[in-house]
Amino acid sequence: MLLIRFHARIRIRAMLLKCTGKAFSVGHAVHLNFGVDQENNMAQNSSKNNNRSQTGSKKRIGMLLIAAIVILAVAAAGIIYSLSVRKSSLSEESSAGRSSAETSDTVDQKPDNENASASSGTDMKISLLMVDNDEDNQRVVKRFEKLGCEVTTTYDSDMVDPDQYDGLVIPGGGNVTPGMYGAERSQFTSDTDLEKDQIQIDAVKKFVAVKKPVLGICRGSQIINVAFGGTLDQGNGEYHEGWHKVRIAEGSLMYDTFEGEVDAYHYHKQQVLKLGSGLKATQWDIENPALIEGFEHVTLPVYGVQWHPDAIKMHEDGERAFQTFIDAVAKQKNR
Repeated sequence: MLLIRFHARIRIRAMLLKCTGKAFSVGHAVHLNFGVDQENNMAQNSSKNNNRSQTGSKKRIGMLLIAAIVILAVAAAGIIYSLSVRKSSLSEESSAGRSSAETSDTVDQKPDNENASASSGTDMKISLLMVDNDEDNQRVVKRFEKLGCEVTTTYDSDMVDPDQYDGLVIPGGGNVTPGMYGAERSQFTSDTDLEKDQIQIDAVKKFVAVKKPVLGICRGSQIINVAFGGTLDQGNGEYHEGWHKVRIAEGSLMYDTFEGEVDAYHYHKQQVLKLGSGLKATQWDIENPALIEGFEHVTLPVYGVQWHPDAIKMHEDGERAFQTFIDAVAKQKNR
């Protein structure tokens, strides 16, 4: 009995071992198959991910290409618009140029006196000669230059050539030598310069000979008067200094400029007594009408003022006086 039991146990164990081995084999196979499936799934997933990555890259590249095309289209549209605007601008400029040329032709057909007024500004350059050696009178030069004139200053008679300039200016200064107008020297007359008197009077005569405009300021007006044979009042040695209201004759050079009256600044000892040949009084002291404050020649563009338009105190009125002379020079130049 014991032996039978022993054999039975052995057979049972063998059967168990056999079953266990089969189970192990099946489990191992299942495990292997599961691993293969996992690897296959991972490979498939990787392939899908690669496909997705490639698809995403293609989409991004496509979007970039679309953006680039849009940018190029916008740039092209901008260039086309700029060209059209430029073409339109050139067309307008061409039209304006033709209009300006037509206007210029019309102006050129106007009478000389109308052209002179228009040309006395920036269109026509006025060249003036000032004969003087006084540094203080550089303020006269600056006044004219501010108004667009070219001014040359000289104190050499050989340099006085009317053909080189449009007009002459004789500024203020000291007293005129009495012998130049045939008078005896008064006890009140000093500060004279005979050489300067002669140089300036010769300059006036040269410009008058070719009928070119001349302006005399204070002493300059006295020089012009003497050049035409006039005389001077030597005064009492005191300066006439300060402001005087001056009446201006209608129809004279500065009447329209100041509407017949100007508050003018004076600084002088001598003054015009008897007017020279061909000169006529056009300005007087309102308080003392016997005092001649300005004159003109009856036929020539020659003008003299006893007051100082160059004085800083006269500001705008001074410039207006100079501009009036410039206009007269331009008018004469156009004849």
